[in-house]
Amino acid sequence: MTLQAATQILGAVGVIASLIYVAIQIRNNARATRASTYQAVSGSLVTMWETLAANPDMLSVILQASEDFGALDRLGKARARMAIMAYMRRYENAWFQRRVGTMREPEWQAVVGDMEVVLSMPGTREIWRLIRSRSGAEFREYVDRMAARHEAAQALNAGTDEEGSAKQVRALADAYTAAWNSGSATAVASHYAADGQIVINRGEPWLGRDRVAAMAAGFFADVPDLVLTCDGLRIAGDHVAYLWTFTGHHAGTGKALRISGLEEWDLDADVRIRASRGWFDAAEYARQTAA
Repeated sequence: MTLQAATQILGAVGVIASLIYVAIQIRNNARATRASTYQAVSGSLVTMWETLAANPDMLSVILQASEDFGALDRLGKARARMAIMAYMRRYENAWFQRRVGTMREPEWQAVVGDMEVVLSMPGTREIWRLIRSRSGAEFREYVDRMAARHEAAQALNAGTDEEGSAKQVRALADAYTAAWNSGSATAVASHYAADGQIVINRGEPWLGRDRVAAMAAGFFADVPDLVLTCDGLRIAGDHVAYLWTFTGHHAGTGKALRISGLEEWDLDADVRIRASRGWFDAAEYARQTAA
């Protein structure tokens, strides 16, 4: 081997080592950035909780506002609006960090859980309608879908005592559609009985809420911008046919999708899904997603 060849080999080895070093540094920096982002977001929320816990007067205003915003006086309403605006700004920051990749999905889902609690209260949703224009359009749309799902769930719980009534079933369908459009797999699973299940195209059953959530998470991973529309209902007592169409773009190929199908539900006494049999044209889905 000539001296020139040996020098070239050593130079190539040096370049490879440098590239490996740079890759390791980038990975470590990405981890540090994600950790710092989560710490900042969670620290911000914890600070708000601690402030409320240390201020009984303000805590009382928030509790009253969450139940009945209209019952507060002018000063109380202003304080409640400012507090919820502060909450939403922190949530929007977390939402943005997730969009740009500096917050992982598991940490984002922890934030979503907190948002779900806040927006489950009717007074908070009323405040959101007053302040929503202060948020960006995409985040505003995300929160609107979550709020709509809670509105539908509230309507479901306020239904008639007649089990499986058409009114309750329609409220369930609205809440189920909104859950899919929220992007939250946990929200989708919440409409199933604890031991509920879904079988899709005669496949293996997804049994229990955790497994139903895993099924929904798989759809969200494949179609991150999934939008579901309920095309109609066919109700026969506690047996329901839920007709649907979803649109979006496939994560792997970027191809636009439009898929229609249906679910056959068996409902329990609490108007939750005890069993669902889902159907769609798998061959058409494969055709639309093909590279």
